[in-house]
Formats: sequence, C-alpha cells, structure tokens
Amino acid sequence: MFTGGSAGAVGAYLWSGYVRQYLQSVSKLYFVIDSGIFLDFPGHGTQNHHFATELKNLYRLSNLEQPTPL
Repeated sequence: MFTGGSAGAVGAYLWSGYVRQYLQSVSKLYFVIDSGIFLDFPGHGTQNHHFATELKNLYRLSNLEQPTPL
C-alpha cells in the first residue's frame, strides 16, 4: 500500500504506474490518494501558470535516475 497526502498524494499518483509495473509479481497493490489537488491559477498581474512550471522542475530534479512519470 502506498499513501500520500497533499503533495505526497500527487507523488503517489504520478509514480503509481511505475511502481505497479516494477512490482508486477505483487497480487494486490493499493494507492491511497488523499487531498492531492492543486489548482493552477494564472498569477496575479502576469497571467503565467507558475505552479505547473515549478512542479515540472521539481519532478526533473527529484529523481534524475528515472524518467518523470508525466
């Protein structure tokens, strides 16, 4: 069982496909996603979507050995 809340929920969700593929021999695998929703509104005055850009950069930096699940 893999769980995550808030930002951890996003991580559990994004990596669920990779983990499931890696652990194919496991008969039951559960992912519990709790409150992993982040709204990406345009920034005030700039109209840029900074959150999406920052999150993509974080994924790239967090695990350079594996490709990002996006």
